[in-house]
Amino acid sequence: MRTKSLICIALFSFFAAAPLSPAAYAKDGDFQMYREIEGMFQVENFAKVIKAGNDFLITAPESIYKDKVLFFIGISHLKNKDFTEAVHVLADLKKKRYISVKIDWVIQSLADAYFELEKYDAALGEYTELIEKYPDSDVRFLAYYKGAVAARSSGRYGTAGRYFRDLIDKFPESEEAMKASEELAKLPKDEELKETLPQGRYAVQIGSFQYRENAEKLKNELSKKDLICNITSVIIDKKVYYRLRTGYLPGKAEADRLAEKLIGEYFLPARVFED
Repeated sequence: MRTKSLICIALFSFFAAAPLSPAAYAKDGDFQMYREIEGMFQVENFAKVIKAGNDFLITAPESIYKDKVLFFIGISHLKNKDFTEAVHVLADLKKKRYISVKIDWVIQSLADAYFELEKYDAALGEYTELIEKYPDSDVRFLAYYKGAVAARSSGRYGTAGRYFRDLIDKFPESEEAMKASEELAKLPKDEELKETLPQGRYAVQIGSFQYRENAEKLKNELSKKDLICNITSVIIDKKVYYRLRTGYLPGKAEADRLAEKLIGEYFLPARVFED
């Protein structure tokens, strides 16, 4: 029931955001086809929405209803659990500078698709963008909750705790706030955070040091950015090296994205290793 109500909220919210005048309707001969797709979406016939929507985009690529049809298609892929295609459609829609749908709903839906693909860093980035850029969004409470879960899943326990607490503070009556209270209690305590990491096959190595104190220094700096790392030692040619690693993700593609982020944002010599 909650999912169905959110779909209805989405439908009427983005219509309200960018109403089209009767003159615009009269100018555009695609209105009837668009309304048929809208009707399919309202009754949650998502397979038909995808087929009819793609036909619409082929026959009317410059239609004033194009953005709304794309949104219908993206949400339909999401509800049909075709998360990769949902990401493709919604990411393309988000890139457009001006769109006639509510951008916060596009971002929320894109984040949900990344989340279902277990691309937690990408999902967290989208949830964070919604939280920071759209303070009046009517889906912000969902972004706090799902963002916290995504942060926890990628080992960012500080961010997870902050988002859970913000949700409880800002939306205390919501169902998500009640769940956040329970989840907050399950997070590792401060003294446990230092060595707690997700357990996956692929680690991202940030550096290898001859002196442990250098590894500890960088580890402490990164912990302030909610990036949890651990230090392991290895002997090579009778010398001890201290490796600083993070991630420990289940998939190599996800680990590669984390490494690229560390290189791009923090200028760290990150490399992926399979443990």
